[in-house]
Amino acid sequence: MIFRFENPQETRRKTREKTRGKTREKIITLIKENKSITIQELSDILGISVKGIEWQIANLKKQGIIKRIGPAKGGHWEIISKQDET
Repeated sequence: MIFRFENPQETRRKTREKTRGKTREKIITLIKENKSITIQELSDILGISVKGIEWQIANLKKQGIIKRIGPAKGGHWEIISKQDET
């Protein structure tokens, strides 16, 4: 029997990646449900810091998955790619 042990740093990286992916999916779902949702509301619902939500939103924008229509106050989110919706 051969045992293969994974590097602890690699394990943490994979866990972090998986968690970020799930968070990204939750953000997309919440935006679909309420296009006017705020970063603060996302933070409160998901239990993640505002900075964490801002980081996720920035990445979603950079990947071309979402964009902001209108100003911070009174605007709304739009999902422009179905890439991460599966």
